[in-house]
Amino acid sequence: MKNARKKTPTADTAAPAPVAHAHITTATDIGPSTEAAQHNIEERHRLIAERAYFIAERRGFGPEGILDDWLEAEAVIDRWLEERHTPL
Repeated sequence: MKNARKKTPTADTAAPAPVAHAHITTATDIGPSTEAAQHNIEERHRLIAERAYFIAERRGFGPEGILDDWLEAEAVIDRWLEERHTPL
């Protein structure tokens, strides 16, 4: 039987070295400032709450549909924001 010799990997056959990923260190690297992003979140939440109120009003404010009201309002507002193509 032939003596099996273990091959030592060469530069051509060795696995590639892992790529170091750059870390984002500032808010400006990812978009609006943290303060502006927080404002956007709060404004979206306000719009959804307002819409959910009117949906609840339409069905008589019964407690059985609160989550459904919110989810419907969220879908409407998100669709509206997407159609605007502008951030809050």
